Amino acid sequence: MKATDIQLHEIVPTPIPALNQILGGGFPSRIIIEVAGPPSSGKSSLALQFIAQAQRLGRPCYYADAERAIDFVRFAEKIGVDCNTLEYDKQDYAEMLLDRLIAWLDGGEFEKEKFKAHKNAVVVIDAIGALHGRDEAEKTMEGKSWAVQAKMIAKFCRQLAPIIDRQNTVLILVNHIYEVMNSNTPMKLYKSSGGEKLKYHCGLSLWLKEGGAPKRNADGTKMVKIINAEIKNKAKYSDAFEGTKVELELIPKDGFVGEFVQAPAKKKTGRPKLTNT
Repeated sequence: MKATDIQLHEIVPTPIPALNQILGGGFPSRIIIEVAGPPSSGKSSLALQFIAQAQRLGRPCYYADAERAIDFVRFAEKIGVDCNTLEYDKQDYAEMLLDRLIAWLDGGEFEKEKFKAHKNAVVVIDAIGALHGRDEAEKTMEGKSWAVQAKMIAKFCRQLAPIIDRQNTVLILVNHIYEVMNSNTPMKLYKSSGGEKLKYHCGLSLWLKEGGAPKRNADGTKMVKIINAEIKNKAKYSDAFEGTKVELELIPKDGFVGEFVQAPAKKKTGRPKLTNT
């Protein structure tokens, strides 16, 4: 095989044009993508909006719900996801979740379910920090497990990497970031779950953070959050660059403003104009 025979990354656009600009057109296939942020920063909303867009483009989609933190069907359908065609999964252990996902992607059998291979799919795992290994689950509350999750995530990434390359998959790992207490600097430092192993395997990291006070629409019925999206740590494909950022508008439970989510009319500020009678 010559290097010129290598299959290129396929760029799949999101329904958010401003985000596509910093991503080089959209999310790439064949690499592991991390979408991370603190609570309520729009991680799951962005992932589901991207699934809805991929469904419109005719791609098979898979959502692995490790967190189980949302009223999934109602939330997803409101954002535009076709839940009748979306493959949804939740398992007791991370190992079972991975085994079923591999069977669905590559074609195989999982607990009497038989799957054909799925080419050009979009897969979301929400969220990495909620993955729960069998070894940890089977211990009592007093039992100790050391670095179980980091080792499991490293194995998880090693097993999935060749499969998503072979099947031209867009794989998004939703993740959490948290503040690191550091007395050596007055600046706030943040890390994402999964440790250095996940950072090593990711080809693209997109971090979301709130960027200022939220606003209200004209009649005060909807809140609009300002979210800063930034490419952090890695951007290992040609059209995206580490450090690039963009400001997005997020309407909670509706999604990010873009092609299918309209920005609400903004509330007018200042004194009302006086008219002569």
